[in-house]
Amino acid sequence: MDYYIEPAEQTLEVQAQLAAITPASIEPENIKVLDPACGSGHILIEAYNVLKNIYEERGYRARDIPQLILENNIFGLDIDDRAAQLSGFALLMMARQDDRRIFTRDVRLNIVSLQESLHLDIAKLWQQLNFHQQNQTGSMGDMFAENTALAHTESAEYQLLMRTLKRFVNAKTLGSFDSSASGRRS
Repeated sequence: MDYYIEPAEQTLEVQAQLAAITPASIEPENIKVLDPACGSGHILIEAYNVLKNIYEERGYRARDIPQLILENNIFGLDIDDRAAQLSGFALLMMARQDDRRIFTRDVRLNIVSLQESLHLDIAKLWQQLNFHQQNQTGSMGDMFAENTALAHTESAEYQLLMRTLKRFVNAKTLGSFDSSASGRRS
């Protein structure tokens, strides 16, 4: 896919640094889109369309693409149960347009209506998000490692997840805008 903005001219040193941290290619299954206030799913629908184009450019079979996107790429959170249901419904309808048999497959949506974040198992959630691709599809992983679930607790993604979850401690009562969740008191 073409990018909308051409990269700026960089010095050789900066180009070398960018080359060191930029992967040569990104597998579509490893792209994660998280909408922390997904509402009825408009942003996730747009993400679905972009991801569909990426998968098509990579040569994936058209009938496999919808399930791959729904299970590997798109994640949504909302504090409103109905909004999360609408978001899931909208995504399933998009997938249905591309794959008539999507309803006969065992598709696992990643759209969640947060009740509160007190009961969430952080290690399990971190492992499911799989930001650092520790759990490759079809692999055994490191069977002898003691605790790989929290191996990346210093990463920016993990810290963002922790801040987001703190905001939802009393989500059903106060929403995600509770100022006490971030340590500020009125």
